[in-house]
Amino acid sequence: MAANSADHSPAEEIAGNNDLLTEILSRLPVKPLLRFKTVSKQWHNLISDRRFSHYHSRHHPPPACSALFFRHLSTSTSTSAASLSPTLDFIPLNSIATPLPSLFNSSSMTILQSCNGLLLCKSVSDSRTTFHVCNPTINRISRLPSPSRRKSVVSLNLAFDPSKSIDLKVICVRKDRSKSPKLSYGFDIYSSEIGAWRRSIDFFRPLCDIEFRHGVYWNGSIHWLPTGRSWSKTTLFYDVENECLKNLELPCTSEAICLEGYLAESHGRLHMIQLPMSGELEFHVMELDSNDLCWFVKYRVNVDLLGPEFGCQFREMSSYSWLPMHGWYRFWNILIFGVVHGEEEEDSALLALTPDSIISVNLSTAEVTTLCDVNNCEPLGANYIYQYIPSLYRV
Repeated sequence: MAANSADHSPAEEIAGNNDLLTEILSRLPVKPLLRFKTVSKQWHNLISDRRFSHYHSRHHPPPACSALFFRHLSTSTSTSAASLSPTLDFIPLNSIATPLPSLFNSSSMTILQSCNGLLLCKSVSDSRTTFHVCNPTINRISRLPSPSRRKSVVSLNLAFDPSKSIDLKVICVRKDRSKSPKLSYGFDIYSSEIGAWRRSIDFFRPLCDIEFRHGVYWNGSIHWLPTGRSWSKTTLFYDVENECLKNLELPCTSEAICLEGYLAESHGRLHMIQLPMSGELEFHVMELDSNDLCWFVKYRVNVDLLGPEFGCQFREMSSYSWLPMHGWYRFWNILIFGVVHGEEEEDSALLALTPDSIISVNLSTAEVTTLCDVNNCEPLGANYIYQYIPSLYRV
């Protein structure tokens, strides 16, 4: 029987069926998908669609952090990291080649927050501040509408999870003295689907001073910590879906000091570092349980892993040196700035800045790896180190 000239090959059948093509491509990692965008206009449009990034995220676990943006004050720091601007370095966390973002060639763009592959940034021109959402993986940037009453803005916080929704949201915290002589706050919310700001919470007065400038998005909520002078046993988080504020107890035991100054999210997990009393030989990395919102000890880290010099100083110190306004844990000349998780549990690592290098301490094997060398580094603090996570989302 002669073949029907109207018949199509299997490849042609797949190429002509967007639903089938989506099913196949959504199973692939981000990196090859970025290359496949050049195959054809059809593939480019499909992979660039926000709905595809949402569908892709539902087929993959939360992507691991593959590099760090390191914001600092020095004009000359790293000898082995890539410099994106005079005050911003790009530090790969593994040997896998990571494309260098080109969004930060100008020092006028400042990173404020990283969230599941996107960056919240600001730029200043002629004394006017503009806020942006950036995707450094695909080098795209989108300008946000200006919040109303810009002079009252305390902070903006990005809330984004591509596995749950294509709707990107930004939470604006503003000062409000109109209804009380004491300082209170109002909350506005921006939705990318609507493209505009609206009022979320009209009036709120916290029981303690909250560091609203350094919010962390995790499990559908923006989490903050009290300022160093508050020493509160509880803190706040904003439930994005229900648009309400809730209290959260902080971890604190008689055996350890809990310094409320730094939260870190990685690979879908929220951590806080709990530092021991002087003379103890280990500190704790706490993790927040997503079900009952209780803290538990996830890792116990021996101080000697950070180097013999640090171990000796730690044993001898009678007090800690901490700068609450910057939210970092600094002991003498060591800055501990968080935990990053890989695709596997055994890839989890503690990150720290020493006087001459940024190191990674594997929390399973205790292996110490130098990520990059630094010279005359003057860091701003742990809250100014941001994660680079590959993302397809088109801002």
